[in-house]
Amino acid sequence: MIHELRGLDAAVEVTPEHVNRDTAPPHMRLLCRLVAPWPDGYEPLSGPEYQPIVQSAA
Repeated sequence: MIHELRGLDAAVEVTPEHVNRDTAPPHMRLLCRLVAPWPDGYEPLSGPEYQPIVQSAA
């Protein structure tokens, strides 16, 4: 998502919000806030890697 916005020349700002202790799992040690303008029509997490593997019958 961040790389997509940067590719659109959007001004992306990332700020650390909270740091957990070193006993926390590595992927949960740092919480960041991301602020960026979303261009018209931009849909985050809409790429093929984020689509369901199986379509549900609705």
